[in-house]
Amino acid sequence: MAWIKFEKDLQTDPRVLRIARLIESRWLLFDAPKCPSNEQYDPCNASPLPAVTLVCGCLARLWCLADTHVGEDDILRLSISEIDAFIGLPGFCKLMPEDWLIDHGESVELPGFHIHNGTLAKTRAVTQKRVEKHRKRTTSSLHPVTHEALPDQDQTRPDLDRIKPLTEGSRKNGAHHERIDDSPIVETLPILGGSFEVHQSLVAELEPLCPAVDIPVTLREMKLWLVGNPSRMKTRKGVRRFISGWLTREQQKWDATQGRH
Repeated sequence: MAWIKFEKDLQTDPRVLRIARLIESRWLLFDAPKCPSNEQYDPCNASPLPAVTLVCGCLARLWCLADTHVGEDDILRLSISEIDAFIGLPGFCKLMPEDWLIDHGESVELPGFHIHNGTLAKTRAVTQKRVEKHRKRTTSSLHPVTHEALPDQDQTRPDLDRIKPLTEGSRKNGAHHERIDDSPIVETLPILGGSFEVHQSLVAELEPLCPAVDIPVTLREMKLWLVGNPSRMKTRKGVRRFISGWLTREQQKWDATQGRH
């Protein structure tokens, strides 16, 4: 996804303001020799470009560069002098706090970069925007009285035990037939003695129950957790309750951010 998360409050972030003050005090904002030496502060031709704007622009260029070239370990294999040259402001990297950039000599570390701008973060951001748009459209279409009368279903836990997988047997006209779910496999979760395949048909049934949750992404998180916690592996029957509980908690977290109870 060709975008980075750039928060609108960045321009008032104390770290940005501190860097801006340092830039102005150290004459990094402009070519100092061109300014009158007998004046304590003279922005000269830099006045149309306030330091805060310059800092935000430098950060945007750095993060765009990192979005393409940073490793999974948040390491960007460029030195601070190379980054400064790319940004166009010598000494900028040295002004950045360590929670944004750590100098390792021939490379730099951007702590937590993937948390905010990685593939998973971008997928979540797009999903949240889509869900919010859908929620507003749905709410505006409801009559106020009818809307107040409806019970809040968002806290309801999806009962996966009642959603039978299509691979289980079913009886029709007294005969036992095996139904095969030929819908695509969205994710495969490791369980005790084998694996549990989550098909698109099951995801489609769960999405209306947890509208704010990106279920495919959340299933990958479940898989990572199960792989990392083999001693807490689920049984074939218990994995359905595991999925149900996880999705419910994710939906409730989103509701809490919206002030819903």
